[in-house]
Amino acid sequence: MRNTRRALALVLAAMLIAMTFGAMAGEVSEWKVTIFDSDGTTVLAETTVKGGETVVIPELTKDGYTLSGLFVTPALLRPFDAEAAITKDTSLFAAWESAVVDERPWMIAGSLSGYPENNWGHAWPQDDFLLKPVEGAVNTFEAELNLYAGDEFKIAVIDENYGWYDNVGGSALVPNERGALSGGEDAFNSGANIKVKESGKYRLTLTTDAETLSLCKLAYEIAGDADAVEHKFNFQVQGDFNGWGANPEDNIMAQTHGENEWSITLSVPEGETWTFGIKNLEGGDWYDLRKVDPTASPNITIEAGGWEIRLAVDTSGDELAVTAFTVTAVE
Repeated sequence: MRNTRRALALVLAAMLIAMTFGAMAGEVSEWKVTIFDSDGTTVLAETTVKGGETVVIPELTKDGYTLSGLFVTPALLRPFDAEAAITKDTSLFAAWESAVVDERPWMIAGSLSGYPENNWGHAWPQDDFLLKPVEGAVNTFEAELNLYAGDEFKIAVIDENYGWYDNVGGSALVPNERGALSGGEDAFNSGANIKVKESGKYRLTLTTDAETLSLCKLAYEIAGDADAVEHKFNFQVQGDFNGWGANPEDNIMAQTHGENEWSITLSVPEGETWTFGIKNLEGGDWYDLRKVDPTASPNITIEAGGWEIRLAVDTSGDELAVTAFTVTAVE
């Protein structure tokens, strides 16, 4: 009996030790929360939080600025959820709204079916594409325009020499249940374009911060149906053999196979290889074999000999569709 009691005591002691060490290894009583300035390095405040509790944010001030929120990344793209329990050491980053008035000329720039003259902001003067300041609102700009499925654009500051400065893309979109706009492909290595998924007459509202680009936000609503789009075409073959379309009158495709079909014949000299694509000079859209095969190479390469290039499009729907794009050797 005495041996049984002794054995039982040893088992209980071992269980107590295991539970104690398990708790010590698996639980941390407090976590540190560090709040950095928007530069990502200057520490504004530090505080501790009991494991599993929410953090109480200390008062943060900065001369000439108003705190607009806390974020979990230095890029200020992912807001911090103040209701989330703290379960590890956490870094937060403060975003500040500047009191400086934004006087930049923001314009819409893109591949726009209804406004081919825009041509990614090449339009000058820019008046027709500038967002207008909203009366009574600080650093808020609006524009109303027709957008069509397949269009892509950004809101940007562009000078007369086509120098791109600040621009707002897909990451600035305010979430909208309709989902009519989304982030598209990159342009000019400056972030995702905004891609139009639903045609309509849009009202775009841009709110900006004069000093912190990442705080700019773009909201939208669809006020009605888009006007019927009038497609315009002037296709030019552009490649390394003609300075990528240096002369806008060279290598223009002829409308020879029907209302929405164009072709051109190219003769590549012996010993040469040409690389090219097709550009619509009316709107700036670029066409290559990816229009019919997404896995194709961006540029087309042909060797010595004669070649017929044929392009056909369908304009019956909201979004322009390429129905044929062929490169055929000819005698």
